[in-house]
Amino acid sequence: MKEVIKEVIKEYINQLQQSALENRKESDKAYDAGDLGLSGYYRGQWIANEGTAIALETILNQHREKM
Repeated sequence: MKEVIKEVIKEYINQLQQSALENRKESDKAYDAGDLGLSGYYRGQWIANEGTAIALETILNQHREKM
């Protein structure tokens, strides 16, 4: 069961990283178009998703070290 949970979390991390990448591209596109509000929104989404992915990776690594 633990391995299944780890795999699900890893998949979620991958999805968060992909979403962060897409949001970064959208932020850059909006910035280039002069829409600073939309750019800021996408930048916030990018940072939040990236931060969540990093935090989950850290938790998984710490859990792995304890075992």
